[in-house]
Amino acid sequence: MNGDPMIRCRRATRLLSERLDGPLPTGQRLLLAAHLMMCDRCRTADRQMDFLRTAIKAMEQAPDPPSGAPR
Repeated sequence: MNGDPMIRCRRATRLLSERLDGPLPTGQRLLLAAHLMMCDRCRTADRQMDFLRTAIKAMEQAPDPPSGAPR
């Protein structure tokens, strides 16, 4: 790192994705939080990823439709 405390969007979105797999180390979590405070686009991406994660969990937990039911 070159001493610049900010990260770019590409790295922020990678960290958002990695965060789906598990907690980020403290330093990365802080860099991401600082970036999200200042970047509308990445905040939107964060909300979209959260929505998709929640939707997928809901689909996984939904009961199977009865056989012969339309999809």
